[in-house]
Amino acid sequence: MAATVLRTDRAIVATRLIVRTFVEMERARASMPEGSNMPLVLETKALAGPNGFRQGLMTKINAALSRVMDAMIDPVDQTTVREEARELVLHGLDAIREHLKTTGLQNERSLAEIRKILAEVETVRAETRKADIDNRHLELALLAKQLRLIVAAQTYAETGTIDTLDAVLRELSASPV
Repeated sequence: MAATVLRTDRAIVATRLIVRTFVEMERARASMPEGSNMPLVLETKALAGPNGFRQGLMTKINAALSRVMDAMIDPVDQTTVREEARELVLHGLDAIREHLKTTGLQNERSLAEIRKILAEVETVRAETRKADIDNRHLELALLAKQLRLIVAAQTYAETGTIDTLDAVLRELSASPV
């Protein structure tokens, strides 16, 4: 590949690294059960080239990334990519914190509203229970009056005296239900 075109020691090392990586991938694939996924990371010890090639490559990549991070992004403010990235992360964290506080306040408001509604429901339930009791008392009073009327009518039927029935009828017509 690269070694056949460039014919340098570096190209040969790079080609060997590529071949080792391919062989390691094939070994990993062959050892995996049918239908399972490949591992996300391969053993890098088997891929390490001679003379610390991998270490040298990592050093160069880190140096390149450092140069990119230290590059001037805003010449007017004299800010670098690294500073802008840090600023962006801090603003993002602040925004998340504020959102969480707002959500907390909204939750507290919702909880207060729910408690208020539950208290109102309990008040309505108490009023309904009181109204039910009052209605039962009225029903019992009406039933008592009906029983008195029946007893008075029974007495009239047995004795033939209308005085008791008349007195009960006058009393019942004078009183509210």
